[in-house]
Amino acid sequence: MTRATIPPFPFAQAFNDARLDDIRQETVQNATDLIIDFREICLSSETELIWQDGAWAEHVRGET
Repeated sequence: MTRATIPPFPFAQAFNDARLDDIRQETVQNATDLIIDFREICLSSETELIWQDGAWAEHVRGET
């Protein structure tokens, strides 16, 4: 029986405000890797809660 192992990911916090660009599997010899390409937003100022169109929205400024 083969079991998948999910190792601890030290950069998991980066996914919170990330934009997923691509996700794919790559197989080399007998191993399969999951490749995740993403962009992490780096905030340039504090987030701001605003009331917009009858609902709360979060306004952020930053760059990827």
